[in-house]
Amino acid sequence: MKKAIELLANEELIRANMRFPQFASTHEGYSVLKEEIEEVNEENENMNFYLETLWKEIKANNENGDLIETIQAMKCRVILNASECIQVIAMCDKLINIL
Repeated sequence: MKKAIELLANEELIRANMRFPQFASTHEGYSVLKEEIEEVNEENENMNFYLETLWKEIKANNENGDLIETIQAMKCRVILNASECIQVIAMCDKLINIL
């Protein structure tokens, strides 16, 4: 799985380099990396919200449809989080490339 993630990150770096120029400085690279990590943290909060919601629904013996809806919403947030993490890896590589 690590190799597949590295390949996805490399593809993301290629896409990012096509859309945006190389970082002008380590300061710029840091700010972009910080923004990407903030987005990861936001998605972590979203995942935790759905996890807590799921537990409340389970304790309340809610219908399976409610549980499925919450699990699907959480799955979407996890996919978004994985995407953000891949962007962080790509931005790490982009920053390394200017050093």
